[in-house]
Amino acid sequence: MLVTGLRRLAAGAFPAVAILVSGCAAAPPAAPVNRAFDGAYRHVVSLSSVVPHGPGCPSPSQDVRAAEVRDGQFSLLYNSVQGTYLIGPVAADGTIQAEGRLASGVVRFQGRIADGRLSGVATSPNCVYAYTPA
Repeated sequence: MLVTGLRRLAAGAFPAVAILVSGCAAAPPAAPVNRAFDGAYRHVVSLSSVVPHGPGCPSPSQDVRAAEVRDGQFSLLYNSVQGTYLIGPVAADGTIQAEGRLASGVVRFQGRIADGRLSGVATSPNCVYAYTPA
């Protein structure tokens, strides 16, 4: 009787174990990394517009700066005082959607890499800056 009960228990348990194990399948592989745009991109920043009645925007120096793309990930130092970087992926066509956070809110960058040159616009809660190739 005991052996029969154990057989029934084992027979009933194995399908449940099989279902549990099959539910633990490995995660799908990550998408391949796009390294086509990896490198440094020199640019100049200029103030495009200021939000009316806002706290004002610092005029950027006209120094040539560089953004970087590494393993398909765009990175641009936006505000060195607050340590804010704008970070986001570079799409296969070279478009960039990146963002970072300031004390005053989120900064969004929309840009593009074409012919080895970066251009784009960064919009913060108070300011809009244009990024043009150097």
